[in-house]
This record gives sequence, C-alpha cells and structure tokens, in this order.
Amino acid sequence: MEDAVETLRVLNPDVWVFVSAAAIYDVSLNPEQPLEETSGVRPVDPETKESYSQQNEFGNNMMASEEVLKESGIPYVVLRCGDLIGPRDTTYRWWQYQIWSEHFDIIGAGFPVRKDYEHLPFSMTFGRGRGTGCRQRH
Repeated sequence: MEDAVETLRVLNPDVWVFVSAAAIYDVSLNPEQPLEETSGVRPVDPETKESYSQQNEFGNNMMASEEVLKESGIPYVVLRCGDLIGPRDTTYRWWQYQIWSEHFDIIGAGFPVRKDYEHLPFSMTFGRGRGTGCRQRH
C-alpha cells in the first residue's frame, strides 16, 4: 500500500476509491451486530492486537492497507465488500449458499451460523455492480 500511496501523491486524485473487505471486522474489536463503519477498530493492547491479527491474515492485510491510506492524507473512500459474488467469482460461494439453503435437509447440515446471529439479515455484494457509481473525473 505504501507504493500505491506514493503513486497517488504523484497523480493527485480528487478522491481514491479503495475496495477493501468486510474481513477487517475479523481483526477488529468484537463489534456488535449489525456491523457499522465505526466497528472497524483494532484493539489498542499490543498482545490483543497481535492475537486478533493472526485470526485472519487477509483481514489483517486489508486493515493495514486502510490504516496506511488513512495516515496518508490522500482523500479516499473505502468500500468494504462482504461475500463478493459475480461473474469472476471463482469460489462458487453463491452456489454453495444456494445448495445449502435449498437442500439442507438432504445434505444433513445447514449453514454453520452462531445462535446469536440467526436473526441477522444476510447480505452479499454483486461484483459487476460495485464500481458503477465511480466515474473518472476530468
């Protein structure tokens, strides 16, 4: 991210749109549900911070990138996508969810959802549409 920030300093954009991930919440202080933008805060205690950082390497890297961007002073917007699906999704996550939800009785297992999360809504981000609101300014 440091290299990207240096490039952005040269380009001097009006605003930079950084596509992050909801995985940053895995390395944040135990956020309440539903998640809000303000939920993405690392623990202050160094040992707790290190412990949380090891829980999700991807989330830790995305959070570190957001932190570098925040400290840079460059105008930015962060999009934290969760369960990104779309034409280029190679995880087949949508189909797994679809099969689980329609055939859990045959499979013998449903979604692995914590009891305290059962009442929460489920959301996904469709990949093709996530950037349509961003246009290059001249």
